[in-house]
Amino acid sequence: MGKIGALMLIGATMGTLSGCVIDNGCAPDVVSVTWTIVDANNAVFNCQAVGATTVVINIDGTPTSFACNSYGAAIDGVPAGTHQVSFQLLDVNGAVLSKTNVMAASVLRCGGVDLGQVAFEVQNCQPQDVSLSWSIDQASNGAPLTCQDVGAGVVRLNLGNQVFNFDCNTGVGRTTEVAAGTYPTFLQLFSLNNQLLSETTSMNIAVPSCTSVTLPPVTFDVQ
Repeated sequence: MGKIGALMLIGATMGTLSGCVIDNGCAPDVVSVTWTIVDANNAVFNCQAVGATTVVINIDGTPTSFACNSYGAAIDGVPAGTHQVSFQLLDVNGAVLSKTNVMAASVLRCGGVDLGQVAFEVQNCQPQDVSLSWSIDQASNGAPLTCQDVGAGVVRLNLGNQVFNFDCNTGVGRTTEVAAGTYPTFLQLFSLNNQLLSETTSMNIAVPSCTSVTLPPVTFDVQ
């Protein structure tokens, strides 16, 4: 009789587990949303164009971060009920580029809620780039020199792991668009046959979102 009782218990347990699998038609309680970025004229921008890296979703004051360029997110495990939800668009330094008002979202049990698309409005954004200018002098006495005097051909801007080369004779340069952020930066002067003639010490340069940065004038000391 003990064996029969054991078998009946196992059978009941299996029946219960089987019943859970069959009856589990309950979808996860997920809060989902997509986002886009626009200006006051509803022109659409991508994340890089405005220097945005992160979208923060706040649910009842609890923030969850997502990559901006995913353009959508889902948060599961949100209890059923009404929650206070807001959104922030951040740059690489954590500065707020845009944010929404707090909204009430009703999360359904076994269904969650789709909040649709959030439109982050930003100011009309100019590309982030870096401008620079340079001159050359004699290291021993500070006498001004030209590129031709020292046989210089190229000025190189090292911006983090990005490299921008400019004709020495122009005396000025401007990069293409770069992402917002802070970069270790130094400049180098090369001869026409690619020999290093002079270089600056490294400095950290901050490139804010939607801003052009102009470096202080650089003087290359050449022996």
